[in-house]
Amino acid sequence: MLTVNELLPGIMPMFPILFGLPVESKTIEQTQNKVSTVLTFFEELLGEQTYFAGEQLTLADVTAGTVASSLHLVGLSLDNHPKLSIWLENLNQRPAWVKTHIPHPQAPLKCSTR
Repeated sequence: MLTVNELLPGIMPMFPILFGLPVESKTIEQTQNKVSTVLTFFEELLGEQTYFAGEQLTLADVTAGTVASSLHLVGLSLDNHPKLSIWLENLNQRPAWVKTHIPHPQAPLKCSTR
């Protein structure tokens, strides 16, 4: 639920970037702070496990993975969250994920400001 209630709404202010529109510097900073808080919580929840609920993939991983794998589209990253980066890489290596996940451009978009 945290993904739906916090992470996705947290990145929404960055959506104009998807359409090549500018985002105010203050909005970028606020979004980065909010997203960082959620990602830090996710990383603590993950701990040393492969997935959020242990060694088995759950709906929580699929839901969070869908949003986390799209962060780069709005200029955000997992660079400061190494455990989440490994977790996302594990998702990206699962055959079912590869078959069903729509690939995104690899290069992050630049945040332009007003």
